[in-house]
Amino acid sequence: YYDCIGIETPSQVIVPEKLQEVGLQGLRISTEIAGLLARRKVPANGTWEFTYRCERDMGEQQQAEWYVRDTLTCLAHEYIYISPGLLFDCSSGYYNGLWGASGIITRTPYAYPKRAYVAYAALTRVLDAVKLRRQVPTGSTTVYAFEYERKHDGKLATALWAARGFADFEIEFGGKVDARVF
Repeated sequence: YYDCIGIETPSQVIVPEKLQEVGLQGLRISTEIAGLLARRKVPANGTWEFTYRCERDMGEQQQAEWYVRDTLTCLAHEYIYISPGLLFDCSSGYYNGLWGASGIITRTPYAYPKRAYVAYAALTRVLDAVKLRRQVPTGSTTVYAFEYERKHDGKLATALWAARGFADFEIEFGGKVDARVF
C-alpha cells in the first residue's frame, strides 16, 4: 500500500558513495526490499529533509561537490524527487544545529548564493530531465561515469567523478562527436 519509498538521512560528512543504511546507497537497498515485498518496482523518493551537508563542517567547495554527487546518484537510481539540502540557511538559532547551515544560499538578510547554488545551476543545465542509460566501466572502484539520455533533445550527457581526490579524465568517442565540457 505504498507508491514510493523515501529517506531522510543525516548524511552530513559521510561520503555520498558509501554503502550504509542511512545514506543514498542504503535507500537503494530499501527500495529493492520494498519491491520484493510489493512484487513490483517501488521508486525511490528523497524527502524535503534529505542529504543535509553543513558547509561549516566541510567547506563551501566540498559541500557543492558532494551535493552534486548526491544528485548524480539519485538520478542514476531514478528518484522521483531529489532535494539535497535547504534552499536558504536558517536565520534562527537552528542555523547552529546539525542541519541549519546546509542551504545553497546564505541566511537572510544577505541571501548570497553559495558554490552549491552555482553547481546546481550547471547540473540542471546539462542533466535536467534525464534517464540513466548505463554506468560506463572505468576500471576503478572509486571513479564513476554515468551516461544519461536527455529527454528533451535525445542527446547524451556523461557525468564523471572521483570519490576521493582529483582525477584527469580521458574519454574516447567512436566517430565524430560534438562534445562540450561543463
